[in-house]
Amino acid sequence: MLSSFTILLFSTSVLAIPHRRIEVTYPSLETSRSGIRIMKLRVFDQDIVLNLEPAGDVISDDFAIMDEQGEIEPVDVKSFKGKLFRDQKKGASLHIDEDGFIEIDGIINSKLRIESSESQNVGKYGMKEHVIFETFDEKKHFRDIVYNLNLQRSFSKNKAMNLSKDQCVEIEYVFLAEEKVLNSFPSIEDYVSNLGIIFTEVQNILDTLNLKMKIVVLGTVNLVSDHPFIDKSLIPGKDIFNVDAVLKNLEMVICDRKDFEKLTEADIILLFSQREIGFLDSEDKPVVGISGAANIGGACSECSKVGIIKWKEDARDTAVTVAQQSAHLLGSPHDEESGNSLSLPGSPGSENCRATDGFLLGDNSGANKGKFSVCSLENVKYFLGQPQASCLLQPCENLVL
Repeated sequence: MLSSFTILLFSTSVLAIPHRRIEVTYPSLETSRSGIRIMKLRVFDQDIVLNLEPAGDVISDDFAIMDEQGEIEPVDVKSFKGKLFRDQKKGASLHIDEDGFIEIDGIINSKLRIESSESQNVGKYGMKEHVIFETFDEKKHFRDIVYNLNLQRSFSKNKAMNLSKDQCVEIEYVFLAEEKVLNSFPSIEDYVSNLGIIFTEVQNILDTLNLKMKIVVLGTVNLVSDHPFIDKSLIPGKDIFNVDAVLKNLEMVICDRKDFEKLTEADIILLFSQREIGFLDSEDKPVVGISGAANIGGACSECSKVGIIKWKEDARDTAVTVAQQSAHLLGSPHDEESGNSLSLPGSPGSENCRATDGFLLGDNSGANKGKFSVCSLENVKYFLGQPQASCLLQPCENLVL
């Protein structure tokens, strides 16, 4: 099958973790009569109030932690789901553990993170000490890669679809996690908690499309040893993924594992890695700095529903990359892109939306940071109108939005 890919170099706002302010605080947590959890804290001379709704529905009731053979490790899914909360309007995604002293971890907003302190200090209202980190935007370059494997696929000429009142979009994910990602956490429970925070934030971001879209995480597959496809995907002599090889090799793995039920069920499969992702330039020198790569319009495909994510220390940074690659898999190119090599055949393309406007698939900066452009919306709607996307459409009555 013919394919094409593009490498986009943006000057964009990313989180610069080393340059952050830190402050200790003792947040309060109460429950309103309507059942909303209200979290209050004062930090950096500002008062913050979050109205938190349960967010555990981003995790499947059948969520599973699996090894490479599909063997399942025990996990208390009900307890895990019950600890996830979000304030969609303010972009908050939190894991709240109320077993013993309350411990809150996660994303308060685009700039603030919260972690429960290792200290056992307790405030006057009985709340444990927490640490707030403030991140700063810093202009850095990153590359984001889109592969177009659709040059010989047939797409209808229908315009972007408008979902009917009883139609919703449900995206089921499975994740493959390399051993280095797992080892960066004290325990598998901490990794899973972080995964919950990330995907609660992905839901917050995808909500900006206003497409009645629901994400559901089916499970995570822990790659505790270097799978043969990994060695085949590295730049020779370097511990760097060759982006031109890793997606193709990952596709072959997925195609060969039709016996792996969760992989078959998933609409999107993403590989999490701490390895650098790059390519060889004209002088055969490695160029790194790629944050993610995905097959445009690959969602629902038997084998091409894959992407790769460079795992970051900051949960929101990882969530942003997941949301970007998800949008590509749902048919959206980058802003300013169009043409058959860059977008789906017959799609609206995105040439009328400037990357410098700062939307998520452009520079992702300024007032539009973390939001999708109208071009991204129209391209996703176009993809959803294709027969290839039928696995994503569900009656709204079956979903919790």
